[in-house]
Amino acid sequence: MSNYTINFKNDDAVVIPNPYITFIQATQPGKNGKLELLGPALNATGGTGTSTTSLENGKSYSLSAIQNTLQMGPQDWNGHMYVSDGPLTLNKVNNLPVDPNYTLSSDTTRYQLLEFAGSTTQTNIDITYINWFSMPLEISTSPTNTRGKPKVQTYPGELFSPLGNLSADNAITVIKNNGNLVRIVSANAGGKWMDVYPSFEKYIKSVFSGSNTINLSNQYDGIQNPPSDDFKPQSYQSSSVSYDGTTLKIKGTTSELGNFTMTSKLSYGDLSNAIYLSVLNYTWSYDGTNGSGSNKNGNTGDNNVFSAISRDLLAGFAFGFIGSSAFGTKPSSEWQSATTSDVYSGIQPNEPYYNQWANIINGCFNDVYTFPFNDYLSGYAPELPVSSGDTVTVTILGTSVPV
Repeated sequence: MSNYTINFKNDDAVVIPNPYITFIQATQPGKNGKLELLGPALNATGGTGTSTTSLENGKSYSLSAIQNTLQMGPQDWNGHMYVSDGPLTLNKVNNLPVDPNYTLSSDTTRYQLLEFAGSTTQTNIDITYINWFSMPLEISTSPTNTRGKPKVQTYPGELFSPLGNLSADNAITVIKNNGNLVRIVSANAGGKWMDVYPSFEKYIKSVFSGSNTINLSNQYDGIQNPPSDDFKPQSYQSSSVSYDGTTLKIKGTTSELGNFTMTSKLSYGDLSNAIYLSVLNYTWSYDGTNGSGSNKNGNTGDNNVFSAISRDLLAGFAFGFIGSSAFGTKPSSEWQSATTSDVYSGIQPNEPYYNQWANIINGCFNDVYTFPFNDYLSGYAPELPVSSGDTVTVTILGTSVPV
């Protein structure tokens, strides 16, 4: 039995006269390394009354065919729902549909996705423009509970030109269909796509060649049943953060581990890429129990205290906190209290010392994902909570005219 309703509204019928939706369930490695579905299967029915259709994972449906509405469930379904201007052509792995390759310039379908994740009691839905921007969406459960609502005096069509300019309208990032722009691929695609975007190198050099102090002082919440001391709840405080163009070194102490050292061998380009991707690789050691003399490998995705420290550093550069007059000397715990006006160009007005892709989108939307650590800010909530019985309205915003 489905748990909540999704209604669709199209405010851009000129550009997208016949929208489609496609659900793609998240997958995970299963037995023998083969992919399997993550979580409960999709249980969605499109249409109303006696005219209903059971929606299949990986199949595209015209919104007109399902009367712009569907019953959705269960609440802990994990995956993506794509809104597009035509049916999606999807590849399959182990007979399971997988997300389209958004970097493929020959794929000229216009599409954007919503991310679904949650629990048995609540669904969380968010809008993400981390990897590309194509079609602006807004989601809401009430007039006061929305995500992706444009700011006053701005409209989504204003984003296309400045986002394209970041890569000088490079053909691998600005994808067109008969001259009409359908998708702009961001630096988060990595590889050659990242190479055509502005580097953080000048920003990094300005920080480490001056007298700036990077104060990584915060609290790590820990995990249940921690396998070792680095996963236990604890506070941390850096004593020094240094970088000479080849070696990044973070030294400090935590309330659980004692003294620690994190070391990463990487070039300016590597560190710039790490800031874009929000993932840093490093080795770590500490003086506490089970840590003396250790030299273990880690990265930002580990979800231990060292990943929290690296997250603070990467988020500090992406938001522009590090080296700014407003936040540069403050501990990283205070960075998290910043508002969406106290980031990017709002605190670095003289130089583009921040994630420029995120800054442009932040000028139009306050509550969408633009890079992986948007939710680092304590007042920033990209996820829209949806409970059983709720009705979610998904609006395709105008892309060519003000809304």
